[in-house]
Amino acid sequence: MRHLGIDATTSGKMAASDFNLLVREVDQQLRVERYPIEYRIGQVMCTMVNSKERTYRPEMFVGEDPKNTEVAKVAKEKSDPEIMLADGNNYTLAVLDANMMEDIEEAFDKPWGVLFTNVRVKVLKAVLWHMLKPNYPELQLADVGHLLTAKNMTTVVTKISDMK
Repeated sequence: MRHLGIDATTSGKMAASDFNLLVREVDQQLRVERYPIEYRIGQVMCTMVNSKERTYRPEMFVGEDPKNTEVAKVAKEKSDPEIMLADGNNYTLAVLDANMMEDIEEAFDKPWGVLFTNVRVKVLKAVLWHMLKPNYPELQLADVGHLLTAKNMTTVVTKISDMK
């Protein structure tokens, strides 16, 4: 993964589907890079086996040009912004934008990536509050603390990470 600029810690945190797409993309690029050499080998093979009765083409030995094939990208469905919190009500989350992320970084005086290495409850509460504020401006940080419980914490984390 070094040649892609991705270290082992980053690829370890990558979603399995994204990692599989990355592997397929790298495999496709390698096939595109190797094809000219394979094609030349196919030409040599054609020179050796072609006769008046039968004519071969290099593609018959090495396959078609991989540039014509496209790696299928799986589009994730847009996540539903609604979430049920501890009070039993559904809340609509706003998409986490750069302004919200910056506010959270400033509040904890740490970079975004560091804050989510081992997520602390107060960081999760702050993220949830920022995502609720646009639709529920009356909610205070302490209110969000009551809406976020040990029972729904995993659901909240999953919902936040699935949102685009």
